[in-house]
Amino acid sequence: MHMRRFASWLGMLCCLMWLAIPLSAQRTGGRLPGRAPGGFTDTVPQGEVLIDTFPIFYFRSDRFFQEKAFSDTLLDIAFRQNEPNRKLANEYRHLGVNGSAATPLWYRPARRRGLDVGFHQYDLYHLSLDSIRHYRLEKAFTQTAYYTGGEQANGYFTAKFSRNFANGLNFSLDYRRLAYLGTRTLFPEQNTRNTSLGLGFWIGGLDSRYMAFLSMTTNKFEHDNNGGIAEEPADEENDGFSTPGSAEVFLDNTGTRNQHAAFRYAQYLRIGNLPLAGKKQAPPVDFRRPLIQPDSLRPDSMQKPRDPLPASPPPVAANGNRQQYWIGHSISYYSDRYTFFDNDVSADSTVYGPFYTDPRGLRNFLRKRSLENHLKILTFRPEKIGYRDPRSSRGLLEVGLQHQVHWLDMEAADSTVQNLFLTGRWDVALGDKIRLESSGHFGLLDQAGDYRLQGNLILDLGDPFTLTGQVVNQLYTPSVIQDRFFVSEVQLWNNNFAKTLETNISATFGIPDWKLRLTGGYHLINNYIYYDERGLVQQTRTPISIGQLMVENTFQVGKFFLTNQVGFQVASESFIRLPEIHGKHSLYFAGDLFQVLESRIGFDLRYNTAYFSDTYSPVVGNFRLQNTQEVDFYPSVDAFFSLKVTKFRAFVRWFNLTEVLLPGRLYYQTAFYPYPPGSNLRIGIDWRFTE
Repeated sequence: MHMRRFASWLGMLCCLMWLAIPLSAQRTGGRLPGRAPGGFTDTVPQGEVLIDTFPIFYFRSDRFFQEKAFSDTLLDIAFRQNEPNRKLANEYRHLGVNGSAATPLWYRPARRRGLDVGFHQYDLYHLSLDSIRHYRLEKAFTQTAYYTGGEQANGYFTAKFSRNFANGLNFSLDYRRLAYLGTRTLFPEQNTRNTSLGLGFWIGGLDSRYMAFLSMTTNKFEHDNNGGIAEEPADEENDGFSTPGSAEVFLDNTGTRNQHAAFRYAQYLRIGNLPLAGKKQAPPVDFRRPLIQPDSLRPDSMQKPRDPLPASPPPVAANGNRQQYWIGHSISYYSDRYTFFDNDVSADSTVYGPFYTDPRGLRNFLRKRSLENHLKILTFRPEKIGYRDPRSSRGLLEVGLQHQVHWLDMEAADSTVQNLFLTGRWDVALGDKIRLESSGHFGLLDQAGDYRLQGNLILDLGDPFTLTGQVVNQLYTPSVIQDRFFVSEVQLWNNNFAKTLETNISATFGIPDWKLRLTGGYHLINNYIYYDERGLVQQTRTPISIGQLMVENTFQVGKFFLTNQVGFQVASESFIRLPEIHGKHSLYFAGDLFQVLESRIGFDLRYNTAYFSDTYSPVVGNFRLQNTQEVDFYPSVDAFFSLKVTKFRAFVRWFNLTEVLLPGRLYYQTAFYPYPPGSNLRIGIDWRFTE
């Protein structure tokens, strides 16, 4: 009865918000803001911030000619989330514990080049070499953040740092530590410890003939697995339940330990003449007046007007926008270790089924070491910009050759795999409104025939509308564990699967004046590989199609805002389990407290329609099908309050307020893995420092 009454009230409230608010919404005009990391976009104007004499720009080593402004100081939706899976535009679902194995709620195509082991349960938290940022700045900066969990031992800490040193050296650091080690607040045998560290060194300036980049990353993921909840704990009215520790779980003394280390040295040599002397001269800056923090997430009309700079910034160099030609080479080394273990399997034979190969204990170990060389030639024409602007190029032509050698150790079997790929990229700008981007690779040697072709169209007409489209066609070899899999040195399968063929088409249409964005997608998959109800790998010859539609918009009445994101997706076959409807809504008040504190107070709502979601199989390290437990419709409501003072941000959030409205019900996103009840207060702070 309580559930029906709550659902009716919630449905009526959502309908009133959707239908009534547009009739009286105040349009603020301007451009449609870009998609924020948290999904649907906040459009509240941020106050003026006194920034340093020079803004901060970052770029990737393989795209050193494309910079972005670093401006992570908003009170947006992503900031007030302490879970990484909720900070994304299209969220992931995990096992109810922050930092645990996760998989997307919204289907997305795989991105493959070369040998793939097949363990992707921690990709969400993995810090890769390709994600290492290098910075162009004049003053060192540090940004730290800490988010609490249910107990003092539960928390998520992040730190970013960058500084220039002598002789043209820039150093950057990215550190992340996530621990969920609660004793009273978690279900038994359920803990996570994730640690990631990334270091980047940039030698030589952007106007030098020679540049070099050294990148290093380490990732360690430790997860104690309980196999899911076999029986929910009784509530207080029945058996006096007070903590989740009384729940009955499927597995004990079971864990996953994955470790990754990677190193890369990339170097670029410019062919031809350098720009004229005097290219590094900085423009004069008025230190007396505040400047607006560069922020690509806000529409132009939301930024407060300001006077122009006292002097127009000079271009990068007198001939800095001429066509440039570069030769690039990178060498990378990867070391990956994957371990699963269960030291006490005496009572777990029925749980493991065909994976129960040794009554003394179970173990799966795999180690991969890889050496990669990539040689390429590229040419582009830089935009003629100011010294204080992010660098960009109007076009790019790149061709390359990449060689990979992989050494595999699976305890019971060793092997060596070699790949050779032809790579290419071509970007072209057709005027100021249209941009075409294309990239691809084609494989030779051990994975001959693997390929990926991708094309993007960006059409920006400003206020009338914006349109982006993407087409991807790819063919890739099955992963290592889909081909062969061992448990305690006993081989479970030795397959000869066909390659998977995917075609993905998507388009996003935006109307900036209405703050509306529509995204549609279609995916066609042939030879899809999945894990069945027993956890065994299977391949279907039936083509699978997936249709998707996402609607995003923002309404405003005075200082009250309503942001909405609703996704619809349907799969033609039951081998892919996705919620047909997934929604996120945020209703909040935004204003200044005491005329100095930017603040927001309101509610976040998340839900998805009922479906038989996949569950997680610890022994195989992947999500598998199940037909036993249906994940019901559950409207999860969070209450929050966030504030900002210059470069300091903080929030207080009551996670899953629905638990109070629906006592006795647990919140599931993955079958058999509910969120632990109680201790729902979350606190987060974020502070940015500069010298």
